[in-house]
Amino acid sequence: MLQYILPFLAYIIPDFFFSDIYLAYTVKILLTAALLAILWKKYKLDFELRSFSVISAIVIFLFWITLTFSFKRTEFIAQGYLVYLKLFGFVLVTLLVEELFTRDFLIRMTISLEKNKS
Repeated sequence: MLQYILPFLAYIIPDFFFSDIYLAYTVKILLTAALLAILWKKYKLDFELRSFSVISAIVIFLFWITLTFSFKRTEFIAQGYLVYLKLFGFVLVTLLVEELFTRDFLIRMTISLEKNKS
C-alpha cells in the first residue's frame, strides 16, 4: 500500500514547503521519480498500446498547447534545465503517479471498502 501513497505524497507535499515554485517543482519531480524507480518492482503494470490511446493523447496534447497560448500570463516559465525537467515531469512522472495512485490504489481501495460494508 505504501508503494502507492509515498510517490503521491512526494508529488503533492513539496508545493507546501517551498515558496520558490521552480525549486518546489524540481524537488517534487526528482523525489517522485526516485521513489517510483525504487518501488518499480512492487507495481503490477500491464501495458497495451492501442491506436485509440495514441490518437487521444495527440488530440489532448494539441488542445493543451492551444490553451497555454490563449493565456497572457503564466506563473511557471521553464528556462534552461527546467524545460527538460518539466517535459520529463509532465510526460512520465505525473502520468505514472496519477495512474498508480488513482487506478491501482484509490479505486481498488474504495471498491474493497464497499464490498466489506455489504
